[in-house]
Amino acid sequence: MRFQVASTALTFLIYGMIVRRVLQSRPNSRCVVFAPRIADARRICRELRLLQLQTHLIGDGSSRSDPSAAVVVCVYASARHLAGQHFAVKLVHSAEFWRHGLVRNLINSHVKASMSAEFSLHFQSNEADCAYPLAEAVRDGRVRSLDPYVLLADRTPCLGTQLLKTLSAIQVNAAWAPVLVVLNKPRDAEALAEELQRLGVAAAAVSKRLRGQQVLQDVREGHVKVLCISHWRFERSDLPSFNTIVLAGRMPVKPSCREAIICALQPHHADFEALKLVCMITTPKPELQFTRVQHASRILGALSGTGKPPDSWQVLHADGSTGSWNPRPREWLESLCKWMQRHGRRPHCSSTREKTMLSRWKRARMWMHRDSLNVAEVELMERTCSILAENRQRRARDLLLDLCEWICTHGRRPYQLSRDPIERRQSCRLSRALARLKKGRLVSRDAQLLEKALQFTVRPWLASMVAWIRFFERLPSLHAEEADARTQNWRWKNANQLLSQGKLTTAEMELMRNCQNWRHELSERPRACLAGLRAWIHVHRRKPHLGKASSAEERRQAHRWMTATQQLSKGDLTESEVCLMENCWKIVSSSEVV
Repeated sequence: MRFQVASTALTFLIYGMIVRRVLQSRPNSRCVVFAPRIADARRICRELRLLQLQTHLIGDGSSRSDPSAAVVVCVYASARHLAGQHFAVKLVHSAEFWRHGLVRNLINSHVKASMSAEFSLHFQSNEADCAYPLAEAVRDGRVRSLDPYVLLADRTPCLGTQLLKTLSAIQVNAAWAPVLVVLNKPRDAEALAEELQRLGVAAAAVSKRLRGQQVLQDVREGHVKVLCISHWRFERSDLPSFNTIVLAGRMPVKPSCREAIICALQPHHADFEALKLVCMITTPKPELQFTRVQHASRILGALSGTGKPPDSWQVLHADGSTGSWNPRPREWLESLCKWMQRHGRRPHCSSTREKTMLSRWKRARMWMHRDSLNVAEVELMERTCSILAENRQRRARDLLLDLCEWICTHGRRPYQLSRDPIERRQSCRLSRALARLKKGRLVSRDAQLLEKALQFTVRPWLASMVAWIRFFERLPSLHAEEADARTQNWRWKNANQLLSQGKLTTAEMELMRNCQNWRHELSERPRACLAGLRAWIHVHRRKPHLGKASSAEERRQAHRWMTATQQLSKGDLTESEVCLMENCWKIVSSSEVV
């Protein structure tokens, strides 16, 4: 199993608990702990002895294991001396140091164990089976907190006068000193230490092995304020506690360097003051400055175990003062926002100049979606987008006022198939405005303006339906043979539904009421068949017969006469139809008397 534990003290405590539990269940068994450095191996031995466990160290001039020792602590480089032996528990300390190579194969394949576990201060994402990340360790008070700073320096010999001035200023401050400066190469560390010594700063450099050197004791006693060291030594050495670490070289990309930073956060002698991590940036371009700070933020977010970058960075000035880091927007983004604010719209691909702006706009939107813009750039984009939204609303209201003015001038709605291009444009605007009104996307002021302009207009399909009904003097049927009649039937039902819901304008409601009143008048008129029967009787002065000698027209009128007589006896005729039938009876009676 792989365990990520961000506290070395807690890691040693876990080692002791595992070993004690195994020895209780299997008294004659042995355990082995592998460590990458001799300093780590000595410390593990010291901590386990404090837990009343007998230990034996392999790698410090000794190649034979003590069979009486319950715990064998071995350096990675001396693992060959344990090849072929079997242990109850095999623990690997700082497993990130042996991800590849022969040592990993040797420890895994040739040193046998019933149970094995790998421990590290930091694993890559999703590699640990059980994790106690840095964020939880800081919250529980087991490690020191981390304060990130940015140092903007120039790239000159000896890494710039800006770095020299800054180190000279902060080394006299007890909150910052002692300072550890991490550089790319040993000769860079020596050159920087010499420059600091010329300025009167108590500085020293380490380019060889640290074992037995007096410089570490001088750092602990406060005689050395600034210690310069290379990345290679920083990753592999057991260093004392520092208040400030300046990363003057490359960013900590390798796992060993990240683990070295977490080691620097481990408290020494109850020292829980926050560690100041200063990232030096040597580029004058704002976009590259932000890119490198963002890269450092992602690294620190991965170190914390939460994946979240630090809330804010501070700038460390040459005089030792600090301030909030407010990065400038990128030049191409400033140019884009100025263009959009000046034109009041987004760029299009209509010209070469706008194609360039369009590609910048797409890139800015993508970076904003990925949260890759700095604070100043986010504010600039939000301000530009708000200006565009205001211009869009202002333009939309101007178009709506123009539409309402056209409707009031012509007294009708614009026709989409009109020959006038202005009327066709106004028809498209009306369709979009009505769709937005239906979805509730118009503000109340614009909605009232549009409804007021439409109050005295009639929709074209509604006027066409009323004209059809008046022409044919009947309602359209759903089952009619003509397609036009079926269309008018759908329009009639839709118009009545809108009338019941109160969604018709004033002019449309008046037209529908007039249509319904006229329909009521039509219902009071005699039917056309009865009017034709009266006309036939008035001409022939007799009632029609069904004889063989009768014509087809007379036989049709005879059937109408019999049907109307039956309806009259049953009372199924209207008042006008009853009057018509009485008139017919008078004509027939007068002709029979003669």
